[in-house]
Amino acid sequence: MEIIKNEDIKAYILLESLIALAIMVFIVSLLLSALKQSQKDIALMRHKEEVVATGLMAIQTKQRQLELNGCHVTINSDQGGLSILENDQEILKISRLSN
Repeated sequence: MEIIKNEDIKAYILLESLIALAIMVFIVSLLLSALKQSQKDIALMRHKEEVVATGLMAIQTKQRQLELNGCHVTINSDQGGLSILENDQEILKISRLSN
């Protein structure tokens, strides 16, 4: 009888260990997916920052288009203000205030 009790205890310990391992794997996978998403967001923000910097360079040098560091930027200006576009997507718009 005592041998069966020891085997039961070992089985419960093994089951608890497997459940703890599954929970730990789940938590680690959640953390890794959040980290991966965060890295994607940071890369997108850095790209937008590079586009804005390239757009400002284009404005300062009075160019309508500028390609630098893989960013192809177009500057549109009208009576309402300026807009910085990359691949026909508006990245930044600056509006003039009327007095």
